[in-house]
Amino acid sequence: MNDLSEDNTNGTDNVQSDHELSNGVTIGNDYSLLDVLNEDSTDSQLSDTIGDTVFSRHWLFKCLVNTVKLINKEGNNQTNDDENISQEPIELDDKSEEELSILWDMSANEDVMSFLNDIKAIDLFETIIVRTNSPRFAEITAGILANIAINRDICLNLANRPNFRQLIIDTISSSDIPFVIQIVRIISTCLSNEEVKSLWLQTIKDNSHQFLHNIQYTFENCLNCDLLKSIVLLINKIVYLDDQFVNIWITYDTRYETVKCLLNAGQQLVDEDSENIEFIDYIWLIIHSLSLLRDDFTECHLICNRNELLSLFCQYIIDSFGDSVDYVIASAHRAGSLSAAISLINQMLCLSTYSSVEQLFDPQMLDCLRQIHLNCDEYIKQLATEASHDVNYQLALDALKAIQKSVQNLAQKRRNSCLEKSI
Repeated sequence: MNDLSEDNTNGTDNVQSDHELSNGVTIGNDYSLLDVLNEDSTDSQLSDTIGDTVFSRHWLFKCLVNTVKLINKEGNNQTNDDENISQEPIELDDKSEEELSILWDMSANEDVMSFLNDIKAIDLFETIIVRTNSPRFAEITAGILANIAINRDICLNLANRPNFRQLIIDTISSSDIPFVIQIVRIISTCLSNEEVKSLWLQTIKDNSHQFLHNIQYTFENCLNCDLLKSIVLLINKIVYLDDQFVNIWITYDTRYETVKCLLNAGQQLVDEDSENIEFIDYIWLIIHSLSLLRDDFTECHLICNRNELLSLFCQYIIDSFGDSVDYVIASAHRAGSLSAAISLINQMLCLSTYSSVEQLFDPQMLDCLRQIHLNCDEYIKQLATEASHDVNYQLALDALKAIQKSVQNLAQKRRNSCLEKSI
């Protein structure tokens, strides 16, 4: 993967081509789908509408036939040089792009999903991702697959294709950002299906070195916030679903760069748009999950990134809660993230001096923590009277108590030190 800045989204200078399996997996050139479509489209007994929609079967058949012709034409136009296929990116013509974009929108409809599955259009979409050198063609195709993957039958269909799973994990290394965003959507959607998530998790773990390299590179170098947000949500989901993946990640990170790249991604998000502060919740949860598996995590990951960690934490607290009149923890999810963030800071404070964490003693910061503490305490009492309880709020309250105690201890040590010097 090359430079992931917004100004360079269509690069193809890659170890592997952007939309091709690294292991050379290809799909045959005989498109039986074309015959199926031609036969089906001439059957006068069939209604022209798809299911209960107003979408035209005839139009969709025509679109898919044109798509088959596009990918065949692209294959015929590829040039060979010492048996290596030219990988120069090509552009879709305006008419084809408009047709495919309409199909992309249509594919969010459940009847259209089922219809595409019935006519085996999945084979065509997989072939396009493998073979095309058109970034836009690949993006739209991946977007269609991401849409229809919420259909149970299609999700099972995709999961039971080992080559397809490998293809998707491989292509996350593409330098074409819009395409990668759709690839991440496919993975995330499939991981949300209880029946197939284990197959996808296993494929990710089987390719963990390549996968983690691509993820960390993206976190560290990407300037596109849409991609960063997609990756953050995906990694949070994987970490939540599979403890073994967390252990693999920690083992992989021999250079102790994981926390640094996560903090870098978080800072990029909030610098781009203050509304992105909500995604920092997930970054705290990811880092906290990693911290539970290594005894030396504080020294190797937190202390060496102390300034960046404190900077993002202070910005998170003030931007998330400081502008609120009531300093409210808006949800159980936010309470759990706050608890994770404070737990990390407390781990670091145990091995820090006052001067090294002076950012925490900003008056606005301390007042914000104090107000959040008071309101969280009151809210928990209210939940108790309503016979309702969420453990995340209690965890947040305990964490708030702990950090205030840690801050007080550091302040007291500083006062004692100053007093000794004056004597």
